[in-house]
Amino acid sequence: MKNRIVVPVLVLASSGCMKSFDRYHAKEVEIEAKMVMKNIGISLVTGYMDRQALCPASTPVPADVDLLKDKPYETKVGEWDTTWKCVLDTDNDIPANPFDMQKQHFQYAVAPADETTTVVTAKGYPGGAAGGLHTLTMTCKVIDKDLKCGDVEGLSP
Repeated sequence: MKNRIVVPVLVLASSGCMKSFDRYHAKEVEIEAKMVMKNIGISLVTGYMDRQALCPASTPVPADVDLLKDKPYETKVGEWDTTWKCVLDTDNDIPANPFDMQKQHFQYAVAPADETTTVVTAKGYPGGAAGGLHTLTMTCKVIDKDLKCGDVEGLSP
C-alpha cells in the first residue's frame, strides 16, 4: 500500500493547466493585436489631421492569413512600405514597420469603407489552427472634421 500510483492525477492536473495556459496565450495574442490596431488608429488620426483625407487601402500583411495558422509570422523587408506608407508615415513615433524584429500573430489591413469611414482589420489564429480564425475590427470615422476611432470589436469572451 505504500507505493501508490499518482501519475493519472498529475496527468489530469497537467491537462487542465495546459488548457488554462492555451486560453491565457490566446488572450495574450489578442491583446497584442488590439494594441497594434490602436497604434494604427493613432497613425490614421494623426495623418488625417495633416492631410484631411483618409488613407487608401493597404495590402494585408502577411498577404496570406493562413501563414499564421501554426506559428507567428516574421515580417519581410518592404512588406510594410508601399501601401502602408500613408498609414504609418507620421511623426508620432510609431515605427514604419510595427513588427520590426518581432513576430506577428495577426494579419493587419486598412481599407476605406466610404468617403468618411475606414476600417482596420486584424485576422489571426490566437489559439492556433484548432482555435479557428478570429477577426477583429476597429472603425474610424470622420466626425466634425476629425477622424475618430472606435473600440476594437470581435475579441473572444
